[in-house]
Parts: sequence; structure tokens; C-alpha cells
Amino acid sequence: MVVRGKAKNGVWWSGRITPGFDNKKIYTCPVCYGRGFVQQGFYNSFGDHWISDGIRQETCRSCGGKGYVVE
Repeated sequence: MVVRGKAKNGVWWSGRITPGFDNKKIYTCPVCYGRGFVQQGFYNSFGDHWISDGIRQETCRSCGGKGYVVE
């Protein structure tokens, strides 16, 4: 099943959901905001500060690169 929608934060998302998720709630990933990736170094940060060159990216670990999370 392909799902599409607009989250409360205004980010559009779409994706394929496997059967059995019909009663689950789907949200835009709060970490990557639906993009599926974060700046490289994001997960190696300590505290409120982290350093990135702004070019390289890595897959979001919260959503696995899908851009959405299922509750």
C-alpha cells in the first residue's frame, strides 16, 4: 500500500507500507523532517554542538531513510 500525506509540521511524505500497518499512525520523522538523511556527524555529536561540512550526508537512523515513522 502506498501512502502519501502532509504532516503537522507541513512536510509532505510518501512511502510504501506493508500490510498490517493499517491501524498504525504514521508521522514525518522528527529527526530528519521527512528527508531520510541528516548531515554527516549528526550522530557523533556531544551535547548541543556538532560539526559538519554541510555537504556529506548519512541515512537517518530514526526512520531508516524512509522519512516517516510508524507508531
